Amino acid sequence: MPAARADAPPAPRVYRGARAGGGPAGALAGRAFRDARVLTITFTYLFAVYSYVQPVGYRRVYTTAASRQAFAQGFGTNPGLRLLYGEPHDVATVAGYTAWRVGGVLAIAAAVYGILAAVRALRGEEDAGRAELVLAGIVSRRTAYLSAMAAIGAATLILWAAEFAGFAVGGLPAGGSAYLALATASVIPVFAGIGALASQVAPSRRISAEIGGGAVGVFFLLRVVADTVAGAGWLRWATPLGWAEEMRPFAGARPVVLLLPAADCSPSGPAPGAARGCCPRRRRRRCAASATP
Repeated sequence: MPAARADAPPAPRVYRGARAGGGPAGALAGRAFRDARVLTITFTYLFAVYSYVQPVGYRRVYTTAASRQAFAQGFGTNPGLRLLYGEPHDVATVAGYTAWRVGGVLAIAAAVYGILAAVRALRGEEDAGRAELVLAGIVSRRTAYLSAMAAIGAATLILWAAEFAGFAVGGLPAGGSAYLALATASVIPVFAGIGALASQVAPSRRISAEIGGGAVGVFFLLRVVADTVAGAGWLRWATPLGWAEEMRPFAGARPVVLLLPAADCSPSGPAPGAARGCCPRRRRRRCAASATP
């Protein structure tokens, strides 16, 4: 057998995602998922611990039906608590209290995670120059965007599982726990779409995160007004944070509300629009020039 030539070109490098059959999209999604592991692990810990502590702590502090009823009358109508946690429903029960406390706080955390994850996966890659290298090959802009969103979707499942596990270990019913965790996790893809849009209109990753944070603040303010001002409850339908609240876990569930975040992530929603506009910084002038008649 003839010896291999010393000047033969090296064999092309095959990434793990491509070897596993996922192709370039799988490799990009795997890399995006691994790059965000610190952020995902941090929020997973937050979701699991907070969802476990609330039902366990409530049982230990309020051990009798009378004490729980007194809590519901004294704190359930407190405007300051409604500002942070939202409108209470059946807080004299462990499940109702948990849905109020956990749903209000973790919905905001989910919104923050969606913004940070999308900005890191899109604008962060662009600022680092890696997006330009990826798009110089056979990968299209849409594939790169969808790979990043797939990584965020996988992380969303992990956060949902962590929250569900916290509820289950804390002694809540499995069905209601899964639904409450779903109500919280449904906020993530909506704000990931907002983060994707911010990544395309802002000149840097920091400003993209600031725009996304401003959006979280506006939607939170709308929810606060809806929960604290008489006659303004309709404003909950104007904010994704209000959608999570209107799903009513453990208090007359409304699963049809899940259609709102699903519609927001449909082809006509903001996230796919960001995919169509996902042009690296150095190509934006060419993109704009090609769109000019």
